[in-house]
Amino acid sequence: MLRVLSFCMLSVCLLITGCGRNCCDTALYQSSGVAKPVVAVLPVIDRTESQHLGWDLSQEFTQEIQRRLFGSSKLYFLRSNLSKSVALALNVKDPKFITKADTESLGAAEFAIVTELLEQTEKCYMHPSQKHEVLGGVGGKFMAALRLRVLDLRGDQPKVILQEVIDAERMIPWHCYDEGYETVRWKQGEFDLTPMGLLHQDLVDAIIARTEGYVGVAKG
Repeated sequence: MLRVLSFCMLSVCLLITGCGRNCCDTALYQSSGVAKPVVAVLPVIDRTESQHLGWDLSQEFTQEIQRRLFGSSKLYFLRSNLSKSVALALNVKDPKFITKADTESLGAAEFAIVTELLEQTEKCYMHPSQKHEVLGGVGGKFMAALRLRVLDLRGDQPKVILQEVIDAERMIPWHCYDEGYETVRWKQGEFDLTPMGLLHQDLVDAIIARTEGYVGVAKG
C-alpha cells in the first residue's frame, strides 16, 4: 500500500513540475501516454582492486548508469540516495532472502538495478618490435566483467527478471602507452576517449540496453 501511495504522489509531482524537464526526456510518461517503468539504481558493488586508479570505480559506474538512465525514453529513473548496504542486501542469487526492510528505501521504484563489477584487468603485450608488427600496433588490452541483476519489486516478494555476467574488452594501441593514457582520470575531458573510458562506456551501454529490454517486457 505504501509503495502504491508513493507512486501516486510521484505521479502528481511530475505532472505539476515535469514540463520543464521534458527536454531531457525525464517525464514519467512516454509520448504515447503510457507510464514508464520506475527504476532505482543501487550503488555499483566494486569487487576489483582498483585503489591505484585514483578514483572510485563504484562511484564512476553508478553515476554513469544513473546519467544514462536519466535520459532514457523507455525508463524513469527514480533519484534517491541509496546505500551500498542496500545494494549488498539485494545482490543475492535467491530473492527469497530479500526482506521488506531491504526494499523500504526504494520507495516508489518498481524495478531495481543491482550491479557488481567483478574484475577489471589490463594485459600488456611485452615486445620486441617484431611482436609489435605482428599485432598490428596493439600494445595490450583491457578486460572487465560485470554482473547485472534486475529485480521486479512490484509483488510481495521481489523477483529476478534478469541475471547476467557482461564481459567486455578493448584493445590498447601502442601509441596510447606512448601518450601516457593511464594518467587521464575519470571526469577529465579526454577520459571517454581512452581505452579504459571506452571499455566502461561499453559496459554501461550493455546495462542500459538489457535493462530497457527486460523491464519493458516485464511491465508489458
